Amino acid sequence: MYVEWDDPATGLVRLLSITLRVLTRLQCVARRQLAQEGAALAGLYAGNPKRATTHPATERLLETFQEITLTLVIEPHQTRRHLTALTALKPRVLALLEFTPTMDTKLCGDSSEPPENEQTVSHQLRKVSSYVMALTEIETGALAALDEQKLIEALRDLLCIQSVTGQEATAQHWLSHHMRQLGLDVDLWTIDIASLQKHPWFPGMEVDRSKHEAIGLVGAWQGTTGGDRSSDKRLIFNGHIDVVPEGDHANWQHDPWGAELVDGRIYGRGSCDMKSGLMAALYAIKAIMDAGIPIDGSLMIQSVIGEEDGGIGTFASLLRGHTGDAAIVCEPTRLNLIPAQAGALTFTVRVHGKSAHACVRLEGVSAIEKYLDVHKVLIQLERERNSEIEHPLLGKLALPYPLNIGRVQAGNWSSSVPEELVFEGRIGVAMGEDSDSVRHQFEQTLKELAVADRWLCNHPLEIGWSGGQFDSGEIPMDHYLVKLCQQCMLDLTGDKPEIEGAPYGSDLRLFVNMGGFPALLFGPGDVKVAHMPDEFVDVQEVILAARAYILAAIRYFH
Repeated sequence: MYVEWDDPATGLVRLLSITLRVLTRLQCVARRQLAQEGAALAGLYAGNPKRATTHPATERLLETFQEITLTLVIEPHQTRRHLTALTALKPRVLALLEFTPTMDTKLCGDSSEPPENEQTVSHQLRKVSSYVMALTEIETGALAALDEQKLIEALRDLLCIQSVTGQEATAQHWLSHHMRQLGLDVDLWTIDIASLQKHPWFPGMEVDRSKHEAIGLVGAWQGTTGGDRSSDKRLIFNGHIDVVPEGDHANWQHDPWGAELVDGRIYGRGSCDMKSGLMAALYAIKAIMDAGIPIDGSLMIQSVIGEEDGGIGTFASLLRGHTGDAAIVCEPTRLNLIPAQAGALTFTVRVHGKSAHACVRLEGVSAIEKYLDVHKVLIQLERERNSEIEHPLLGKLALPYPLNIGRVQAGNWSSSVPEELVFEGRIGVAMGEDSDSVRHQFEQTLKELAVADRWLCNHPLEIGWSGGQFDSGEIPMDHYLVKLCQQCMLDLTGDKPEIEGAPYGSDLRLFVNMGGFPALLFGPGDVKVAHMPDEFVDVQEVILAARAYILAAIRYFH
């Protein structure tokens, strides 16, 4: 059962349920006061420790709310049957809200426990009512059609399929079958990697794909309006199905491929990054279809491979013609909004030394010792590139454009001076910065080091640019797509999500720079737990993401 007291089937249910919660707690406070003073009190406690106030509608509202809410928890599929009754109760709820400005009682449970939060009853109820009343009947119907249980079940099924970057075919075939079952038009094709590598915009690739099939997958729903579709709008939801390796299982408390559900969290590799966002988008489209909502255009969901090492899946989808007018990339953002992402370029550098027996090591030249000098100048380069950042979003980060050494390999024998060292890493690309200029600055920095070092001058460093090559990309902070998703979250939760910048590369830049249309990172999960042992995502955040996607899609077309 994934439906709790605040069953999200309709906005009105949310309002009534929260009101019930508040009323019940206030009633408990009044009863405690009754026991303490022996006075005949009932209903609402007004915050004055010497008296309590009775509201005539309280008992009847409590009785009705308890009955409906209990039914919703036990029989969530019966939600629509209650809409008429719930709508009739709306004026009584509003009447209660008119009473609450005189109250300053905090939301609290037992007196021995601290307050749950610092908001007054009046503020909480008015806040809830303001965003609930913003939902239209069409939106309410679509939210009611969201099958939360099937969404979570499908997500867990997908998490059990291993889809490490370069080995995504099994997961793509499974998801394509699932899309067809849900009623989507499906395009499943084999990606010609060799052909992509010849393209001037090829985004890079790290893994060897010679032994595994590369599969592209796009599902689409064309709407129900019919007629001439030449001017119809197209909204894309994009998510990558590839995940990073799980690493040593001994570091996990949960099975990385078990999709374990514990205390409202789903654990497993890819749960956060980013199969949860992908499935939330799929079931958002299903809800709109099931609700029979007409749209003038098409909703598309791209399940892409190879995002972790460059973005060949999105790249291939765009080249195949699966373009749109806007894209929501369902990366883990904690449901905050990221319209700007820095770039990242992967490099490989080979350092040459001279081998000798360890007992006469001064006869040789250690490639490791030469690397230490290289490392120092790269640290200084990172400092210089991250000083005086003026970008309004990336400038807020402690280190917006990291330069990181991720792998170092040297030597072939413990008693020999290492004659070679190879290190790999990534360097961040600033917003609006040309990637070629970053490569040039990196190479020039190492050349200047070599000038001052006789050995390196005569034995130049070998620099290569391999793997993922992510340009930076962004849309304006006040872009319509940003405002749209921000308003959807406000109307669902009562709080505006933060607008942030990302210090990592993503497929956003392919939509903006190559596709020529706006894109936004917006999805469930926290990137801080991505790629880690015991990666997880909160169930309720996945459901909230699906609800936000439903509203965003409906409002985009209406």
